[in-house]
Amino acid sequence: RVLTVGLPKHKVDDVEQMVRDLGGRLLNKCSTSEPPHVLIASDVTSKRYLDVLSVAKTPVLKAEWVYACHKARKQLPYGGFRVPALQGLVICVTGVDQARRPGVQATVEAAGGKYTKDLVRGTTHLIAVNTQSAKYERAVTWKSTHVVSLQWLYDSVQSKARLSEHKYPVQPTSAEEQAAAMRAAAGAGRGAEATAV
Repeated sequence: RVLTVGLPKHKVDDVEQMVRDLGGRLLNKCSTSEPPHVLIASDVTSKRYLDVLSVAKTPVLKAEWVYACHKARKQLPYGGFRVPALQGLVICVTGVDQARRPGVQATVEAAGGKYTKDLVRGTTHLIAVNTQSAKYERAVTWKSTHVVSLQWLYDSVQSKARLSEHKYPVQPTSAEEQAAAMRAAAGAGRGAEATAV
């Protein structure tokens, strides 16, 4: 049982025909009584992607896996065909001190996402350490931008799948708590510029 998400119609038609040729079946929807064995996607940006993964813990693979299986006339291992956990996402951070940002950027990019230092329209996720920044204030007003904690990034990468953002809210911080945290970070030598933006 194969389910597709976020593919153009012509590609869905190709995948369906190849899956049938191999004796499989393309599902129209995901249910707990009949979950897909494999989810075929080009990226992880759609809401349906999250809906499917909330019901079925299934591997998320590129359509090329179906093409390769069809050519080989058998089911192949998933290696090399997995959709990266952050494929198609555009991620910005706020409140992460300057010394840690290159590591966060490397993690995002290694998992298929695009890192941007500026919060711009098209940013899908703002990773915020606190609620006291201009980026945070702006992002929470944008419907298309998810505001999440840093843990969301690490858990998504570890799970090899984009996780539901609702489980990773940013904990509110007062201005006093933020100032104390910045003083502590500066005093610990974790970066001369611990910024709130």
